Amino acid sequence: LELTPWDISPPEQPDGRPSDDAAREQIERALRDGSHTFAWHHRRLDGEVFPAEVSLSRVELDGEVTILATIEDVSARVEADAAVRDKALLIESLLDAAPTPVFYKDADGVYLGCNAAFEAFLGRPRDEIIGLTAYDIAPGELAQLFGTNRSSRYRLERLATHASGSELVVLVEAESSFYAQVAGRYRWTVDVTLTL
Repeated sequence: LELTPWDISPPEQPDGRPSDDAAREQIERALRDGSHTFAWHHRRLDGEVFPAEVSLSRVELDGEVTILATIEDVSARVEADAAVRDKALLIESLLDAAPTPVFYKDADGVYLGCNAAFEAFLGRPRDEIIGLTAYDIAPGELAQLFGTNRSSRYRLERLATHASGSELVVLVEAESSFYAQVAGRYRWTVDVTLTL
């Protein structure tokens, strides 16, 4: 039984390209570069389509150049990745629905994310906040307090300027705690309640 890669693939790949054209291109790349790994959709003999990771290697057998293919079914990985994305989207939606400004930072005090209320309070979009530190966005004492990289609990009442320009008394009650070790560095969340 001789089958070509496109015989065991759906007519088109997820990007809309015909499988036969895309397969020929992948094979040519492996022949040129010696090896090539890529995402692909294959079709089982019963017709079911599944996501796969394909590794192609150029090999020489009895003086003839051929391609060795390894196909790994990555359905479980794709489903797990989708579940993680869905969960992250749910958490982001819940945070954005909260009226209280919320943010989270890494162990170096760099903002990794925040909610819509924190964006509104600072008057900056999220993409301008992420990557900054408290020293980039808050005045002196507040920046020093929020810039600490230790587990702590604190309560602070200060005058702050809202994005609208009005001055407000802000009561900050915060607790930071380590939650995981990632790539050798601790990261934490900070729960912040701002009473305006």
